[in-house]
Amino acid sequence: MNDKKIINKKLGELYQTFIQKNYCKVYNEFFDFNIKLGEFRENINILLRKLAEILILKLKEQKTSYYTEDKNYSYKICLFKEFERLEGSIINIDVPVFKSNLESVSVKILEYCITNNIPVDMIFSKVVKSSILKLKVYSLEDTKRIVSLFEKDADLKKEVFSRTIPFLPQKNYLGFYIEYEPYSFKTEYIKNLVDFFSYNNEEDINLENFENFIYRKYKSETNVNYRRMLEHLYRSISMINKESDLYEMLDNNTTMDLSSFSQNDYLLKLDQNKLVYFVNKMDSSEVRFTDEHYLNIAYSKYYENIIKNSKNEDAYRKFYTIYSRLITSNYKDMSNFSLIINDNGDEISKTIALLASGFFAYKKMGLDINTVYMIMYKYLNKTLGIEMEIQEPTDTKTIIKKNILPFSQEYLNKVIDLKDNKKSVVKNYLEENNILEQIPLEAVVYMKDGSIIKGKDFVNQLYKHTDKYENFEELKNALIDLIEYN
Repeated sequence: MNDKKIINKKLGELYQTFIQKNYCKVYNEFFDFNIKLGEFRENINILLRKLAEILILKLKEQKTSYYTEDKNYSYKICLFKEFERLEGSIINIDVPVFKSNLESVSVKILEYCITNNIPVDMIFSKVVKSSILKLKVYSLEDTKRIVSLFEKDADLKKEVFSRTIPFLPQKNYLGFYIEYEPYSFKTEYIKNLVDFFSYNNEEDINLENFENFIYRKYKSETNVNYRRMLEHLYRSISMINKESDLYEMLDNNTTMDLSSFSQNDYLLKLDQNKLVYFVNKMDSSEVRFTDEHYLNIAYSKYYENIIKNSKNEDAYRKFYTIYSRLITSNYKDMSNFSLIINDNGDEISKTIALLASGFFAYKKMGLDINTVYMIMYKYLNKTLGIEMEIQEPTDTKTIIKKNILPFSQEYLNKVIDLKDNKKSVVKNYLEENNILEQIPLEAVVYMKDGSIIKGKDFVNQLYKHTDKYENFEELKNALIDLIEYN
């Protein structure tokens, strides 16, 4: 039985448990599949302490640098302490082990990674309802090397003969997934699975429909990191459903060949503000800051001269880390640009690195292009000392005025109640919360009460709910399950 058949069978079983409202059992059965996690229940902490002593002794014997983290729910050993552990698409590998072979399999992996200089985090879970051994690997190439160990080592083939959670893409019984902080892949997987069950009947419960369900959510999500998480969940399900290649699915997350231009087609020049711009060699046309292809061309030059001469995953992790941390700080902390901008470099090199990172954020992380240009402007202006006059790329009020035309002036001027006895009017509430950017009038809105309405109808009924929630984000999360953009 292939993965697709296994999962469709399992989906049907979980759905039957779900309609009986036994939600705890749904959760347990999602994670506890043919891996006998219950046998670890007794004295798991004692078992892991003894194993840690064995592994650390081997690290010391091999004079390999490492560090450990002992937390409430897990114990972690990180090989090669000096390796820079940045954020990004870290590949997680669940290893199906039992009480009888946890030590032998762990030692094999440790010795192999030491010998082959593979920076890896070995994470041992103290929680019974979780895979006991997980590896965090920092590149696709190293992931392939670890898989090859399980393919070629005769002893490991005997030891690892079960498999992990069936819903994970797998190879050689190992389960693979990527996480985007602060979200847990498995937690979001089961949450979305429960949502899928909630909106479908028994005859619709299959992997293909679940894939389409996740795709719609992914395409409508506006939170950058959660959108990336949904994209990976969608690609994981699609890979299993279409029986496509695991490495191709994982590589999609870290590929850096993004530009549609050749760096040789454009000359690089400086304007009076010492800001780079580009001149087409064929027709002498100029491409300047905020022009359509400006970031794309800058990226092509950075890719050809820098990224191609380094490890693909290294560039990905650096770029991803910069913008992940920038988003977390509400676009205030720009210190992480130091990961790609060399203080000893010239101003042109610094600027090209910055612009290339902006194109990455737009292309790979889904940031709005206007947001990217404002980040570029602020950094160029404040850090690199480049002065320029720039009009904000996004004129929110213009967009709002254009979109509110279908509503009557009477409705737009309607006084509405907010929480804590505050007041506003519909027009101001729409503008202040950028609501028509988040919920376009032509969008299809799937409500949590099961109804499906147009964006325009949702906005028309908005005043009925504004007094119940602290802000629009809270209102949206409480009432809406999914927004489908047309």
